Amino acid sequence: MVAFRNIAIHQYTKLDMQIVVSIIEKDLGFFRQFVKIALILT
Repeated sequence: MVAFRNIAIHQYTKLDMQIVVSIIEKDLGFFRQFVKIALILT
């Protein structure tokens, strides 16, 4: 995810939307869990 973030932030014009969709589909559950924990801790 860190590598993707670096590309998304610094080279956003080079994003491959198929890769973006794949990452979202694969890691959406992880992201939801992260958001829940972040909201609890704030």
